[in-house]
Amino acid sequence: KNKGRKVAMNTEERCYDSYGDIMTVDEVSQLLGISRQYVYRLIHEKVLFAIKLGVGMKIPKSAVVALIEGHEFDE
Repeated sequence: KNKGRKVAMNTEERCYDSYGDIMTVDEVSQLLGISRQYVYRLIHEKVLFAIKLGVGMKIPKSAVVALIEGHEFDE
């Protein structure tokens, strides 16, 4: 018996589900609630994996998820 409690479903949307597989620095900043400069710092300190493409940095969503969930990103 649930006694009126709501049960989380497997279909529960996670905060990052609406983003594409490749994210920009601005998107990561918005998602994590941190400044763009701090995102660049995480990239520079190799806490967050990113790829330089053209003039911008691209971050795999899987790297952001790994950071959020406390796992290491496997390139």
